[in-house]
Amino acid sequence: MIGKKPTISESTVQSQVKQYLELMGYKVYRVNNSGTWNESKHCYIFHGTAGVSDLIGFKAGHPALFVECKSPKGKPSPAQVEFLGLVNASDGAIGVCVDNLEALQKNISQKR
Repeated sequence: MIGKKPTISESTVQSQVKQYLELMGYKVYRVNNSGTWNESKHCYIFHGTAGVSDLIGFKAGHPALFVECKSPKGKPSPAQVEFLGLVNASDGAIGVCVDNLEALQKNISQKR
């Protein structure tokens, strides 16, 4: 597979973003929105609040960060787009959807 870029998972992006923000002095919380398999109904049951970002970071003297992490091919859901819009419309918070650290750095610097 020469010339093919390795794929990176959403969980890897999330881990990298979390580690980076912690190195930058943020206290980072991971929001556990997930689903569990319901054997009797043969489907996943969602737990959490639809649209809420994967990571939330706080640092004194800086806007709160709400970060939605995606794989390079991932796209935010309509609920995630709506949530990030609400975050960005509020004072003192930044909401971004990223698939790598460079995108995170660029988005944060543009929104400050």
